[in-house]
Amino acid sequence: MNPLDSITNPFSDQAILALVAALGLSSTAGLRAVATLFAIGVVSDINVNGHPLLTLHGNFTVLGSTPVLIVLGVLTIVEILVDKFPVLDSLNDVIHTVIRPVVGAVIVAGTTNTLSDTNVWIAAGVGAVLAFSVHATKSTTRVATTAATAGIGNPVVSTMEDVLAVGAILLIVVAKSVAILNAQWAPWVGLALLIIVLLAVLLIVLLAWRISVAIVRVFKPKPAKASAAVTGASAASAASAIPLERQPAE
Repeated sequence: MNPLDSITNPFSDQAILALVAALGLSSTAGLRAVATLFAIGVVSDINVNGHPLLTLHGNFTVLGSTPVLIVLGVLTIVEILVDKFPVLDSLNDVIHTVIRPVVGAVIVAGTTNTLSDTNVWIAAGVGAVLAFSVHATKSTTRVATTAATAGIGNPVVSTMEDVLAVGAILLIVVAKSVAILNAQWAPWVGLALLIIVLLAVLLIVLLAWRISVAIVRVFKPKPAKASAAVTGASAASAASAIPLERQPAE
């Protein structure tokens, strides 16, 4: 039996490995909820050395079924396309204010890890908080970018989010694969990779926020007060240059 499939010691490297993977995926759900679920469904059906890359709990195994994967695949395409259009992307973020935290909760609660094995509701709560935190950052920067660039910068920011989400998922899959292949002698290799992935997700989210702020500053118009002050100063200078007419003597 693969030690990665059974978590008995919550402080073992295998337990931490599974937990970090679940936390990383729930964070990714804050950017692309449906795409992350689709990836989890696909990965749950992939075996490395006879062992699944991701083990799902009970009823959550339905995510790996063919009908569900087809639906999630179509919805993933819709999710990515809608996020490229101004107004629609903001509306999409409003709707996903509920969906993304729920997906984050499902990911941590539905996968095998220390939290879900101990208390599924605590696991769901942690996943929801992580997904909502990333979602809040995403939606806030999107509103600012829309206001500053009239929506022109939205597709650029959205594409950055796509790359981040897909890249994070792929790195997690690679890390899990390495951990399984080396489970007999060096599971810490995969653990180290997953920790790096989680840190990278957090850092890239912060970087994306900083880039969005920079875009806003570039397109942000100058304050009206400053323009009015300049206009007022110019008018005052012009008025002072005109000589006053002498009053007629009485």
